[in-house]
Amino acid sequence: IHYLEGAVLMDNLPVDHKPATFPLLKNGSVLKTEKGRAELMLTPGVFLRLDENSSVKMLSSLLTSTRLEFIDGSAILDASDAEGDIPVTIQFKDASVSFLKAGLYRIDSDTCVLQAYSGEAAITQQSKERRVDSSRLYFFELGTDTKKFGEGTDDEFLDWARNRNQVISEENQIA
Repeated sequence: IHYLEGAVLMDNLPVDHKPATFPLLKNGSVLKTEKGRAELMLTPGVFLRLDENSSVKMLSSLLTSTRLEFIDGSAILDASDAEGDIPVTIQFKDASVSFLKAGLYRIDSDTCVLQAYSGEAAITQQSKERRVDSSRLYFFELGTDTKKFGEGTDDEFLDWARNRNQVISEENQIA
C-alpha cells in the first residue's frame, strides 16, 4: 500500500499506516476503502488507485505476474510510467483484463465498464478476446465493446488519481 487517506481496511481491519512504511497486501487479502482512498504500487511504474467504497483482492503479488480481483467500486490503473511489459491482470466477474500498453485505465462496478483514457487493454471473457483503447468502452455485462463518443467527463476520483500521479512524478524528480 503506497498511499492512503481516510478509512481503509485490510481484511476488515483498519490499515495502520505509519510514515515511511508500506503495508503489504498479501495473497488472499482484501483491501477495502470506506470513506477513504488507497493507492497500491503493483510493479515499478504501475499503480492501482481505489475510490471510496471500493475493494480488491490480491490473488498474486509476484512482480512478474501480479493478479487482482476487482470486487466493487471504482479503480484506476495508472501504468503511464510503465516500461516494457505490464505484468498485471485484473479479474472482474468472469473476465480477465491485461494491459498491453502503458496508459491510464478505469473499471467501474456500478456500470460494469472498462475504459482506457490512454493505452490498450485486452479483455478475455467467455473464451473471446476484445481490445480496448481510448476510442472504445468495454461492457462486462454484455461481453462487448462500443465506440466511445466524446472524451467522457472528469470526476473527483479521476482528478485525485491524476494528482497522485503528479505528486509521484515530482517526488521521483527530487530523488
